[in-house]
Amino acid sequence: MQKLTPLAALFAGSMLAPAALAQAELVQALGNGGAIDVSLDGSVVVIGTNTWTESGGFVPVAGTNGLVAIDAAGVRLAGQVVDGLAFNNAGYWDGATWTALGSVSGNCDANKSSAYDISADGGTVVGLAWDGCTARAFYWTQPSGLVALTGAGSGSYRANCVDFFGSTVGGWDRINGSSNQPAVWTDLSMPPTIVGADGEVRAISADGTVFAGQESFQAAIMRIGQPAEYIPTPAGVAAGSSILYDCDAAGQVFVGQGGGAGPFAAPAAIYYRADVGSIALADLAEGLGATLPVGATMSVASAVSADGLTVVGGLQTFAPFPSDAFILRLPDAFLLRDTADISLSLGGTQNLDVLAGPDKAGDLYYVLGSASGSAPGVVVDGINIPLNLDSYFLFTLNNANTLIANSFGFLDATGKASASITLPAGSDASLAGLSVDHAYAVIDSTLFGVSAASNTQSLNLIP
Repeated sequence: MQKLTPLAALFAGSMLAPAALAQAELVQALGNGGAIDVSLDGSVVVIGTNTWTESGGFVPVAGTNGLVAIDAAGVRLAGQVVDGLAFNNAGYWDGATWTALGSVSGNCDANKSSAYDISADGGTVVGLAWDGCTARAFYWTQPSGLVALTGAGSGSYRANCVDFFGSTVGGWDRINGSSNQPAVWTDLSMPPTIVGADGEVRAISADGTVFAGQESFQAAIMRIGQPAEYIPTPAGVAAGSSILYDCDAAGQVFVGQGGGAGPFAAPAAIYYRADVGSIALADLAEGLGATLPVGATMSVASAVSADGLTVVGGLQTFAPFPSDAFILRLPDAFLLRDTADISLSLGGTQNLDVLAGPDKAGDLYYVLGSASGSAPGVVVDGINIPLNLDSYFLFTLNNANTLIANSFGFLDATGKASASITLPAGSDASLAGLSVDHAYAVIDSTLFGVSAASNTQSLNLIP
C-alpha cells in the first residue's frame, strides 16, 4: 500500500462523485437580444420581455414593453409598462401583476418614469421619474409609493442601481447643469455623495460600500472618500470608452463593456477581478474551456450573479447590436495556462496561473494531476476535484513541488499563485501522445479542509 504524506491524508477519505464543472460553460439563448440581468443564484435570466431558464427556455412576461432587472429569487421584476392613459411608466411585477409607478409630478411628453433596477430582496425599485420635464431620481416601495430623491443641485439626476435591501442607491447627478457626476445616496432623505467626476454609478455591492460604473469615460470602481480605481482596457480590446455595469455581492467581480469606438465598431464584454486583472470576457471564457459560437463576439457583459460565477450579456454577429444572449457559467476557481503542448525532443514549460479569488487570499492551494480524465472526479469535503484517481494523481499528491514546481503553497493577498511544469530536451520519446490534466484544490488555512476546486487544464506531450 502506498504511504500517504500528512498533507495527502486530507484526500484519504475521498470517493468517486458525479462530474464537476471541469470547464467554463457558455449557453447561447437565440433571439430576443442580449441578456439584461440575472437572479442571485444565476438560474433565471432577463432577456427582452422574457425570463429564461436553462430547463424551461423563454417565458414571456405579459404587459411590459421592456424588462430591466430581477430580484434575488428570480420572481419580482422591474420594467416598463403603459398605464390606462397611454403614459410610459416604470413598473413593478410581483410575480403575477404589474404596478405602474407613476411620476413625481405630471409627465414629460408621453413619459412619467423609467425603471432601472430592483433590490435583491424585491422590495425597492429605483429609476428616473419626471417632474414636468426635469428628471429626478426616485425610489419606490409598496408602503411609500414613488418618492423623489434629493439632488445635489438644480440639475437633473437619475438612480441606476440599489443595494440588496434598498438602503443605498447609486446613479448620477448633473448638479447645476454640469455633466453627469457619479452619485450615491446612502441616506434616502438627503442629497447624494458625489464619488467621482464625469461618470455614473451602475452597480453596488450587497453591503453598499463598493460602487462600480464609470469615471472620466473609463470603467472604474469607486468608494466614498477614496480615489476611483480605474480598470485598464484589456489586451486585445480596442481603445475607447469603457464602463462597468455590475458587480457580485462581495464587490470583487466586475463586468461591463469596453472599446467599440465608432458607430460600426464592435465593443467587447470585459471582466475584472483583482487576481485575474482586466481581461476580455471572451478570452477568459475560452481560457477556461468554453466554446464560443463561430462568428459571434461577446459584446457586452450586463450582469453577474451574487457569487460571481454566472455572467450574462449579449452576443453579436454584426455591430453594433447584440442579437443573442449568452449565459456563461464559470468554475469556482480559475486555472489558466500559457500553452497546451510541450515537445519531448525540444523540451519546454507550461506555466499555470492559479487564480482562486480575493476571498481565498492566504489559503493553501494544491495543484494535482490525472492521466485518466476529469470525470467523474474525486470529491473531498463535499468539493468535487475534476480529476480521476489514478497513479499520476497519487504521484502529484505525494510529491508536492517536484514535477510541478510550486504545486503547493499559499495564495497571495489577491488569491493568486503560479505553478509550472518543465520537461528537459530529450525527454522520453515513448511518452509522445500522452495527455494529462491538472487542476487545483483550495484548502482553507484555518479549518484545513478543501473549500474549492478549479477547472482543468490539459498538457499534451508531443514529439
